[in-house]
Amino acid sequence: MKITDINAYFINPDDYARRTPVMMEMLGKCDFKSINRIVYNEKFNDKKNTITKAHLCLLNKAMEDDAFPFIIFEDDATLMKPLPKSFDIPEEAELVYLGGSRYGPSGMYIKEYNDEFYRVYNMLTAHAIVVPTIQGATTIINAYTIAFNDSNYSDILLAQASHTHIFLVPKDGNYFCQNDYTREVTEFLWGNSKNLLRQ
Repeated sequence: MKITDINAYFINPDDYARRTPVMMEMLGKCDFKSINRIVYNEKFNDKKNTITKAHLCLLNKAMEDDAFPFIIFEDDATLMKPLPKSFDIPEEAELVYLGGSRYGPSGMYIKEYNDEFYRVYNMLTAHAIVVPTIQGATTIINAYTIAFNDSNYSDILLAQASHTHIFLVPKDGNYFCQNDYTREVTEFLWGNSKNLLRQ
């Protein structure tokens, strides 16, 4: 999968429009096929539901556009290192995380998958996810819909799905971190995280 074949979508409500030029500049340097800002301004009493609904809005728009493969970005995503020209993503992979999180309570771990990827379990993150096919989009939508209906955290529901669906991370990543209070758990490289590797 070439980077030039991937459509980029990022969530960016009008309240955070100051981030739009930064995202456009960063994503423009990545050489994606297209860059699409998703403006979601509706707010719910529960912030979790607002975030989940914004992601669902993005997913539905990308599916309407038949934009596969596409990548989901949150507007605090920050490029850590240059992307390769392409990824050799296995057909069975539903999601590929180009940004990760070592957030402790999740019990996240990785396993060897092939020469290029680890399989990842229990990872709580959503700031840079490649969705190669409709199967991956359906998996996210199902998890996020349940989270929204239960007022739960969407990344928790998606992390639970990692045991029955194949989610991968590139061994040469991460490529994106979050430029906010989570930076200390999202700015890391998998090559420096072998303590998370299980048999």
